[in-house]
Amino acid sequence: MNHYACAILFDGYRILLGKRAPHRRAYANRWDVIGGMVEAGETIPEALAREMGEEIGVTPTHSAALTSLVDNSPEARGGATYHFFVVTGWTGGAPRMENDEHSELAWFTTDEACALPDLAIVAYRKLFRRVRFDWHSAFISRASPITATYRMTQNVRRFFRAQCGDDFKFDVRFMAWMLASVGKTMGDAADEWTRTRGTPS
Repeated sequence: MNHYACAILFDGYRILLGKRAPHRRAYANRWDVIGGMVEAGETIPEALAREMGEEIGVTPTHSAALTSLVDNSPEARGGATYHFFVVTGWTGGAPRMENDEHSELAWFTTDEACALPDLAIVAYRKLFRRVRFDWHSAFISRASPITATYRMTQNVRRFFRAQCGDDFKFDVRFMAWMLASVGKTMGDAADEWTRTRGTPS
């Protein structure tokens, strides 16, 4: 059985999928996650980084193992085990097609991804429902959206201190602003605190 490293790139509220090119032997013209086969002598995280670089030109910096899935369908060609990682941080700019494995790349909300009629594997729908932004450990950038699942964590506090200086602190007004600002970004939040509470260090 072959093993595959699979990246679910997640920007806080959207998942990146690639539409497999028509010439692909397995799951042609279907929406799939980014990834590929683990090569001999390679660890799964090493394969994840290599495949992301080869397919979409970026390198993962923050990822967390989600689950593994066994595929014994005929298209799996002898069976496959897919190892899924939620990737919330990467370097190299915006993901883009770097080879001919995909005919299209697109970002989808969880609901949009689950509604796609031409997913490579039906079980992805259940998998995508498990993808949530982890405010405790996920990489937070200025572009990270404030989601309905926002939590005030040490990870969040570190972000604000890096953006706003060591004087940063939560107060009732700012916590209320955060809870009322779903859809805005963490950069917007840092700017709001700076505007009303101080200046960056």
